[in-house]
Amino acid sequence: MSLLDQMAWVERLVRRPDELAAARAVAGADGEVLRTVDAERLAAVHETFAELVVGRWWAPGFPASLAALRCPRDGPAGVGRRLVREAAFEEAVGEDETGRALIGGALDALEGGRLEGPPWIRELLAYEYLLAVGLPRRARGQAPDAALEARLLPPEAAWLAGAPLATEVLVCPFGWPVAELAGGELVEAEPDPHDRLLFVSGGEVLDAAPPPEAADALQLLAGGADEGAVLAALGPDGAAAVAWLREAGALPE
Repeated sequence: MSLLDQMAWVERLVRRPDELAAARAVAGADGEVLRTVDAERLAAVHETFAELVVGRWWAPGFPASLAALRCPRDGPAGVGRRLVREAAFEEAVGEDETGRALIGGALDALEGGRLEGPPWIRELLAYEYLLAVGLPRRARGQAPDAALEARLLPPEAAWLAGAPLATEVLVCPFGWPVAELAGGELVEAEPDPHDRLLFVSGGEVLDAAPPPEAADALQLLAGGADEGAVLAALGPDGAAAVAWLREAGALPE
């Protein structure tokens, strides 16, 4: 086993210390480095590593999602240790700048029963992702992880753009009160089907729950209709929706 191979094993074992015995068996006579690893010290390094990753990479943007996740064996304390074990962690860009390590790992672990969460956890992950990663990357002119968003966001979510819209706008349906959940305002949540509009204006990420007709008005406008056609299609409620969109910044003044 080359030095690079041994270093790769050590890096992997920091994330998955339970694989130490198997690694030693596979390494055979060449695994001298692995035979010097103390299992208890490795477990302590793994725990510290997971805490640092959670605290530095994920906690600033995903506090509510991390608080809601549970590890079946270790409870909330084991969430970070579980996430750094997931295969998606190996696809992290920098300090998980695209969200793939956290979101991909969390979805894989939830689907595989390695993590648990309340019925709204996927929606909360999607909402915090949009605010912390998806929209800020667009604001900086950076490409989002399209495959990750396709997996995470509901299929009914629509990115709308084109004149007369002032900016690209995401109309995203949610079945739960994600803004209140993200803000820590709810102890128990009841279903609350609604749309949210998320977009970047003036370099800032804006998020709002629009009046019901606003999403219809946006669809018409993005499809090429002018405001007159929107008002004709939606009636008096259309005028209120257009005024709301203009005040919110989705339409130019």
